[in-house]
Amino acid sequence: MTLSHSRHLFIEFTYTQKTEEFAGSVRNGLEFYGGVPERLNLDNLKAGVIKPDLYDPKLNRTFQELVEHYGTFADPCRVATATDKGKVERMVPVSRELFRFLRHTHPAAGLIELNRLSRDWCLNTYGMRNHGTTHEKPKEVFEAVEKATLKPLPAERFEITKWKQATVGPDQFLQFEYKYYSMPAKYVGRRLWVRKRDRMVGIYEEFIKLREYVIPQGRWAYLP
Repeated sequence: MTLSHSRHLFIEFTYTQKTEEFAGSVRNGLEFYGGVPERLNLDNLKAGVIKPDLYDPKLNRTFQELVEHYGTFADPCRVATATDKGKVERMVPVSRELFRFLRHTHPAAGLIELNRLSRDWCLNTYGMRNHGTTHEKPKEVFEAVEKATLKPLPAERFEITKWKQATVGPDQFLQFEYKYYSMPAKYVGRRLWVRKRDRMVGIYEEFIKLREYVIPQGRWAYLP
């Protein structure tokens, strides 16, 4: 993440680009800055944007929940238009080289330690040297000017969720993560949304919750 005015930088390494990891990194980035910008300009990766569209993009439901929780606006870039995200795009090779450097200098470090070192580098190395475009130190500009323009973080931390669609089979069960959840007979053949948070699974038809289960120890969950 790069803030557009100060160019204050946040880099976090993850194992994958899955929805949960992407949402977690965005959450961690906002907490790193201690506030929320009016707008999030993002690429059209599937973890954020399911269907790109100039006027009405379809957001990933987990990312949509995150945007609503923080009260910000998601503004996906136009397809194949790198200039829409130039400030952060040019930091991709920097992030890659930082990862190689940290792996070389701290060969025994795991992902948590590498991300701690990355935050320290963003604050005290990159943040305290003159930016090539602004000719000012990103961290100093952020603290002096930009931080005050950010909206405060919500009182509650965003809880990472996972959404997935599943079809109710002829036996009245739908499958999600190798477990089976029962539904009334009228939903047989319908494609519903499954929302996982912590140890709970909710089943929705669009935005209407139909049922909610504690994730079972075995493979089957149903009402008597």
